[in-house]
Amino acid sequence: MSVFRIVLVEDNAPDVLLIKEALQHHGLAYTLQHYANGEDAAKAIAAAVDAPDLFLLDLNVPRIQGFELLRIIRELPRVAHVPVAIITSSRAAGDRAESEKMGADAYIVKPNSYSDFKTQVGQAIAELLQRKTRAVCARNQRARRALPDSRRMSISHAHKPHRDRESSLLQVSRSGASPAKRPGRSQRLR
Repeated sequence: MSVFRIVLVEDNAPDVLLIKEALQHHGLAYTLQHYANGEDAAKAIAAAVDAPDLFLLDLNVPRIQGFELLRIIRELPRVAHVPVAIITSSRAAGDRAESEKMGADAYIVKPNSYSDFKTQVGQAIAELLQRKTRAVCARNQRARRALPDSRRMSISHAHKPHRDRESSLLQVSRSGASPAKRPGRSQRLR
């Protein structure tokens, strides 16, 4: 099971707890980086070496608002590909339209009831993470198919029953055959 790395920008502590419960309710393994204001989040996002798996942004957070954070994320090449979900209490059609226009992958309105919050928010987040996982797998498969056969590497671990020091050999070859069977290789180095 993958452990998803999620960045949450939310200033309301009870909503942070509800989001954690929603993630747990759906059996998601995750690490959560939480920021209570947009300025701290923007600094951390700009300085991050590794991209997270998902951003969850509240629209109404102190210092830098959610829309501005979304713009920053979409302009940084290192994180621009990461799914972003707006998670807000705003039901305004204009906010939803602006989120879509700016490249948000989901617009989640916080439900009023505890059980709906756990179910609906957790389900929306789980679906986004599943979509991302499928997209990464598809991109990796396309990249492997794009390599010419001569560049593909095959790695196998062969256990040899011999008594000498080659009882375990890691074989790496370009053709998929063991080094001893390729033309020009008469024997392995000792």
